[in-house]
Amino acid sequence: RATAARVLTRLGFNRADAWARAALLEDTGRKRQIARAAIEGGLVERYFDRLVHSDYKQVYEAFALVTLLLKARETEPIALALESHQNETVRIALIHVIKVHKEHDALPYLHKLAKRKDLPKEVWEAVEAAIDRFTPEEDKVAV
Repeated sequence: RATAARVLTRLGFNRADAWARAALLEDTGRKRQIARAAIEGGLVERYFDRLVHSDYKQVYEAFALVTLLLKARETEPIALALESHQNETVRIALIHVIKVHKEHDALPYLHKLAKRKDLPKEVWEAVEAAIDRFTPEEDKVAV
C-alpha cells in the first residue's frame, strides 16, 4: 500500500480529482483501501499542511484527500492532527473540512477537543462552530 501511495504522488494526472473521485466511490472497502494507502504512504501528514497553502490547487488536493479520509471513516490521522498539529491554521482548516462535510464520525473528536483547556481561542471557536453545525435547528435553544 505504501508503494501504491508513493506511485500516486508521481503520476501525471490530477491527483485532486483522483482523491475526489475516490471519496465518491460507492465501494466502501475500496475507498478504505485507498485512504489507508495514503496514510501508510505518509501522504496524509504532508497534505494537512497543504490545506493552508497559497496555491489553491494544492489546497483543493488536500481538501479532497481529507474528504476521502472522512468518507472512508479513516479519521485517526485527522484526530491526531487536531490534537497536536503545531500550526493553528492547519487545525482550523481541518475543522472547516469536517464542518463542510458534516461527517458524524468526527464529532467525538470535536467534543474531545472542546473539553480541552489548552486550545488556542481561535481553534476552540472553530470547534464550537463545527459542533453547532451538527446540532439540528429544532434542537437549538432560542436566546
